[in-house]
Amino acid sequence: MKTCIFDGSLSDDKFFSRIVYLFRKHIESNNGIVDILDLKNMKIKPCLGCFGCWVKTPGECLIKDEGQEIPKKIVSSDLFIFITPLSFGGYSSEMKKALDRCIPILLPFFRNLNGEIHHKMRYDKYPNIIAFGINKDKDENTIKSFKELIQRNSINLGAKKHIVNIIQYGEDESLLERKISEVLEMI
Repeated sequence: MKTCIFDGSLSDDKFFSRIVYLFRKHIESNNGIVDILDLKNMKIKPCLGCFGCWVKTPGECLIKDEGQEIPKKIVSSDLFIFITPLSFGGYSSEMKKALDRCIPILLPFFRNLNGEIHHKMRYDKYPNIIAFGINKDKDENTIKSFKELIQRNSINLGAKKHIVNIIQYGEDESLLERKISEVLEMI
């Protein structure tokens, strides 16, 4: 299984590094291939909203930076993992910026999906999604919003299956190992 992990941490943080390491260890121990994108250390400009990736260079962003690789990494993976601190029920700014640059994996045309309007998919295959939200407080509204966001984004990113897990910042490593093992078994 080929896996792409987005590390959406905003600073060098041992807790986030440990989670990324544990995911890599579990996946590689099952003969999987892991590609980790440390978003805070990549040169990724914000999406311009120009839709050039749809009309001028279909499937490829016009911005010439490391963000051009993001859609390629996603669609060439079997599993896409986001690890992000929760910010008002959403992603970190680095994660949001990277996900905004994923629009080239979609077509500019629409389809009806379960009574909702969504973009048509550009490719035949998209990865399943695991999202780990790292929560520093225990606000239930933040957690609920994050779960809904992942569910909606999973539809838009073409995932057949998605799993959301909330981790309290600083959780015990044995609990982290168990949670990571459980979500990987569910995919």
